[in-house]
Amino acid sequence: MKKIKNNLNYIILLLIFLVSILLNILVFEEDSRVPHVSTFTILLITFVLIINNSKIKKLIGIFLLFLINLKIIYALYSNGNVTISVLQSMLETNIKEVLLMLYGLFLQLILPSLILTIALFFFLAKVKKHLSSNRSFLYITLLFSFLTIALTLVDIKDEYRLIPNIKEDKRELGVFLHHKIPLVFGDAAYLLIASYGDSEYSDTREIEKLNNSIVSKKNNDNKNIILIMGESSLFSRYSAYGYPLNTTPHMAKIFSTEDACIVNNVHSSAPITRDSVSMTLAFHTPENKYNTSFAPIKKRSIFKFNSA
Repeated sequence: MKKIKNNLNYIILLLIFLVSILLNILVFEEDSRVPHVSTFTILLITFVLIINNSKIKKLIGIFLLFLINLKIIYALYSNGNVTISVLQSMLETNIKEVLLMLYGLFLQLILPSLILTIALFFFLAKVKKHLSSNRSFLYITLLFSFLTIALTLVDIKDEYRLIPNIKEDKRELGVFLHHKIPLVFGDAAYLLIASYGDSEYSDTREIEKLNNSIVSKKNNDNKNIILIMGESSLFSRYSAYGYPLNTTPHMAKIFSTEDACIVNNVHSSAPITRDSVSMTLAFHTPENKYNTSFAPIKKRSIFKFNSA
């Protein structure tokens, strides 16, 4: 009888391994060592939590199982894994829009995930009675958890330009983990890292004192403010900035007028356009994320910023 139970333990491990391989290749379209190891580890963690005698751990395991089923059904429904754009949109919406989206996808995603979670929970509850020992699963889970962490750190070290990119934008680490750990944890890691990155540049407080360049002169002759922003382009290739070929004739004409002002040797307040725009228009600087004041530039109506 004991031998049969030990064999059942090996069979369960083999089934979890096969499921992890099939999920990565067929559903998430990932076929490298870290995704395979991480998916196997997460499935093991979920299994160990569900068969645990602690009610709290069992509830955590059921919730994790629901998220796993939701992720799988979403991937099958949308014919692809959850993308970074989808995760980013979750951070840029409000609770009302989230509830409306969930209501619209209840029959397609949430209800099937609930049914599958309940069915798998009762199946695992029956399997638990025939296992020889839960401790062996715990040791194997801990071993593969450390292995996942170690392999991920090795890939971070070996990935060309990843560490410099992370220093410039922490969301690059979230994108990397989303790719390497496709089952739930990678998504959660990106959301956590991206939410921190977004909050770093968001300031919703009302400005009590407006910048001097705005309020210093109540009545001026400037009826329009023209803001030209070059997106993903190299300033040294603009003829308006001195490039020999006539690449920007209209800009060159605007900035050659008497009231034009050129400010040289400036750089962006943030490495990403979405953060830089709001900070620039709020008079932030790279050294100061709060509203700052500086002396107004008189008798100038058009500005060109020459990025250094």
